[in-house]
Amino acid sequence: MEKLVRRHLKQALTKGAKREYYEKEYLIYTEEEAKGRRILVKPWKDCVPGDWGLSDDGYVSQCLKKRVYKGSTNLVFPFGQVFVNNNARLLYEKHKKSGDYTSVSHRTKWEQDQTKTRTKRFVETYVKMYLGGDVQWNILGRMYDPGDKNPEARAKYVIKRQHIKELVDKEIDKHLKLHNITPGTVFDLLKKAAEIAESKNDPGNITRVAEQLIDILGMKAKDQKKPEVEMNQLLGSEIEDIGNLLSEATNDQEEPAKEIASS
Repeated sequence: MEKLVRRHLKQALTKGAKREYYEKEYLIYTEEEAKGRRILVKPWKDCVPGDWGLSDDGYVSQCLKKRVYKGSTNLVFPFGQVFVNNNARLLYEKHKKSGDYTSVSHRTKWEQDQTKTRTKRFVETYVKMYLGGDVQWNILGRMYDPGDKNPEARAKYVIKRQHIKELVDKEIDKHLKLHNITPGTVFDLLKKAAEIAESKNDPGNITRVAEQLIDILGMKAKDQKKPEVEMNQLLGSEIEDIGNLLSEATNDQEEPAKEIASS
């Protein structure tokens, strides 16, 4: 038996209202456990609220709601919802793995977010701004969530997510290929710029070259703190050595899903 704790709104959500939640615990049994407890089990497609339904991967839980949308029947269970049709499958393990217990889809929230139009527009616009040298965080935040009270903070939070960073890198690579620019081309140009800056004894230009290198060396989303490097470490260094001095790996920490308790 597993226990699933869910949060629910105390009242219907209205504009300007404060969100208040309560927690409720749901029990998930294997088919054998349900039989041992003499629970009357039905195929999930035949359930009405209050019935115990058997998922396609062999788990038993109680049907919470039955809703009809434009002729389609939607059934809600503690770990997800599903529209009844010949191809529909209700899978507890898939939802458990993704940590999403409210959606029809059992993909992770980040996998779902990648396919949304607002995410694609956000990434495309960010990359254009970034390559143009002027990122307007307020505009990006309003684009992603028009109702957010702090769009700048929202945009900076979104850009730090791992799946967004991956989309940004792909979009930048697309622009580079469009203009026939390869990493080798960029490194050659930067090395030449560093050599010119060194010959003119211009630390300011070397610093700017170094900052450009940081952006290119796997930090395109610009979410990591730039490492401090002494200028005399850069002078006379080969481009590969500069890269080694500047590269810093920082793992993006995903928030773990807190839902499941087994007994």
